[in-house]
Amino acid sequence: MPRQMINGALEIIRGVSSAHIDPLVLPESHGDGSLGYIVIAYVDGPDTFDMLFLKGKAITQCARISRDIRTTQSVESVRGRLRASGGRALVYLFQTTEPALDRFERTLHYEPCLKLQIDHLTRRQRGMLVRSSGCRRGLLELDQFPGVLPSIELYDFESTEQLMVLESRMKRGRLILYDVERNRDLFKGEPARPEREPPRPPALPSPSEPPPPVRPGPEPPVQALNENAPHGPPDEFVLLFDRMFRTFRREAFECCGKKLEPLIQTAEHEVRLLNPAFDLNSLSRETAPVVLNLMEVMVREAPFMKRSKLKALVLTLLGDLYSRHYDTLERNGAVETVEQSYFRLRA
Repeated sequence: MPRQMINGALEIIRGVSSAHIDPLVLPESHGDGSLGYIVIAYVDGPDTFDMLFLKGKAITQCARISRDIRTTQSVESVRGRLRASGGRALVYLFQTTEPALDRFERTLHYEPCLKLQIDHLTRRQRGMLVRSSGCRRGLLELDQFPGVLPSIELYDFESTEQLMVLESRMKRGRLILYDVERNRDLFKGEPARPEREPPRPPALPSPSEPPPPVRPGPEPPVQALNENAPHGPPDEFVLLFDRMFRTFRREAFECCGKKLEPLIQTAEHEVRLLNPAFDLNSLSRETAPVVLNLMEVMVREAPFMKRSKLKALVLTLLGDLYSRHYDTLERNGAVETVEQSYFRLRA
């Protein structure tokens, strides 16, 4: 029986090994006027999938999805992961309609206002939680990740009444609500058919509050990072975290002033309890990612009135690190570390 994966789609190719078919070449055989998407399921990582969105023979956008994260990415990132899989991936091709494709593409950019695992909730409990979200117009998603491919159902709704009718039909899986009004700024008016962007590096979801701009400026009078490190060519991976913390420190100084250095010292002391080798002035490949823990502790320990600004700043820097240097993070096994830090801060 043909699968849909996303409701409104028709399966054309099912589970062909990437050793026999190149998903990046497959679009050349796609119909000129048709819309669709390719799904790449990795045998060694069944919980994460790559998707290529097609308009005719062109790849208009790429995405990486899992149960917990959904991001856009570059074609080169897909190619790199395919190469690393050594042919141990399954390729699927689906044909779909423009409204169905549009609904899924919006989930790559929208911030959800509610997530519920509905299996063990009564209908009354679900209804109360959905109503309490305050969402009156938006996008409803029900997803399940039961096997090789996920199952994703997406529905637009224009009123609370319509939402409640759709929600009442759902029996299992996870329910996600995306509020159009709350996401309006992301689309500058929420066009009915947002234009598809060319492939670009992955990006973590934007913070719900606009972050402060990260702008150049004089650094506070503090000790430079890595000045005690051994001489030699700089390590690109270490430099990413070094530069990230320099930017954070400069911006945080404008926010916290003289209170910044004691805050850094307090956070560094706490981080060293779990990572004794961590030295902010001499980062290594092993300790560089611990900078993320340091910034998390600083956000938590910051004065209440400064906390939200520091949190927004760190989220912005994490998003920039993830989108601009994804390949470097992936080569060094640090993608999950950055993702986890981002979502801990957003929680």
